[in-house]
Amino acid sequence: MKLFRFVGFQAYRSLYYKDRGLGKKNPGRLIGASLIDEWEKVEVEVRFKGELGHVEPDIMDFGGLTGVVLTSKAREILEDLILPFGELLPLEMGSSLVYLINPTMVLDCVDEDNSEKEIVSPLNRIKIAKYVFKKEIEYPPIFRLKNELLNYIVNV
Repeated sequence: MKLFRFVGFQAYRSLYYKDRGLGKKNPGRLIGASLIDEWEKVEVEVRFKGELGHVEPDIMDFGGLTGVVLTSKAREILEDLILPFGELLPLEMGSSLVYLINPTMVLDCVDEDNSEKEIVSPLNRIKIAKYVFKKEIEYPPIFRLKNELLNYIVNV
C-alpha cells in the first residue's frame, strides 16, 4: 500500500469557473458530500498556464487546490476506480466535457500520534507535515481525510 496526496500540478494548466462568481460559492461544498443529484454543468476555462502549459494533459488542476479534473480519455481509464468511492462531476470546457473528481469516501485514518507535525505561523496552528496512516484499514483507491476534507488521497 502506498498512499499519496493527489493535487493538481500547476506546471501544466489550471482550470477555473468561467463565471468567476461560481468559484466563491462552490469550493466549500466539495468536502466529501455527494453533489451529483444537484450538480449543474458549468463552463470552465484555462486561466493559468505554467511552464508546460503548451501540453494538453488528461489530468488538470482545478482552481488551485480546489480539485482535480479529468478529460474524457482519463475518465474512461479511471472511472471504475473512482466511482464506487466518489463521483465525476461534468464541466464544459469549450466544446468538450471534462470531469471534476469529488471523492465522497471520508476516512478517519491518520495516526496522529506518530505523524510528524509542524507549527504554522502566524496563528501558531499545528499542521501535519508528514502523515502516518493507520495500518488496520483497507484503503480504497481514492478518499478524503476526516479532518482535512479538501485533501484527496489515492492508494496505488
